[in-house]
Amino acid sequence: ERKRSGWLFLTIGMTGIIQSHMLTCEVTVILLGITCIIAWKRTFQKENFLDFLKAAGTTALLNCFFLIPFLDYMRDDWNVNSGDFGMEIQTTGAFLNQLLGMFPNGVEENYSIVEGMTEGREISFAIGIRTGETVKRAFLWGMGIGLVATIPLMMPYLYRAVDLPFHLMRIEGIAEGMKDGQIPVRIQPNWMNGYGYPVSVFYGEGTLWFGGLLRLIGFPLQLSFKLYVLLLNAVTFWIAEFCTRKILKEDKLAVFAGIVYTLGPYRLSNLYIRGAVGECIAQTFL
Repeated sequence: ERKRSGWLFLTIGMTGIIQSHMLTCEVTVILLGITCIIAWKRTFQKENFLDFLKAAGTTALLNCFFLIPFLDYMRDDWNVNSGDFGMEIQTTGAFLNQLLGMFPNGVEENYSIVEGMTEGREISFAIGIRTGETVKRAFLWGMGIGLVATIPLMMPYLYRAVDLPFHLMRIEGIAEGMKDGQIPVRIQPNWMNGYGYPVSVFYGEGTLWFGGLLRLIGFPLQLSFKLYVLLLNAVTFWIAEFCTRKILKEDKLAVFAGIVYTLGPYRLSNLYIRGAVGECIAQTFL
């Protein structure tokens, strides 16, 4: 009898998406709903249906610390002017894409954070793992492909990407919020010229905590981001390789799928051209 662990993978995947990018989460939920309707006979089989309910309940519990404040704020009336943009957020609830329109005003005053954090030291990692041959090979492949995918960051500066300042500010904001004793962070103090802003309420950031923790313990912002992206690229390969191996039962095809997905042009353009870090993190869990 096969182990029924599908609900656990679905929970992990949806939690990763919720904590990365809300728009991707909405699209994923819609597509999952359509798929369930199309395959309604399989969906409502007792075991499958219970797995869906278990995954939905566990996901809601794991993410309630973010979803409850998010939904609570979305109920409020908003009338916020966005400065130079001259646009007004609707009064019946702030949609995420409208809300982000005001963020460049906060980034503009602090953009030196991107260009100024160029210091850093080389860091060597020595990791010893004693495990099965398949896991060891996947780990080595993941680190290798992760390094290849991170080549654009192997220089003493960062390329200017569209949304990169916003996500760098988020990493800095997580660290500053934790310094203030906020766990989880709600108001990131470094926004709006030091007045702070509830970025953490409107944008899931659980998957970005690693970068914030690196910054908190003293790593320069730029190096924190680079190490985070290296880990993100490696984890993307590991998840893609693992899922493909589970489906096809072929190690070589699994490695090939992991390489193709990790080095996919759309994913890399998201990361290095658009600077859509949240969307790129969500792609890791898709």
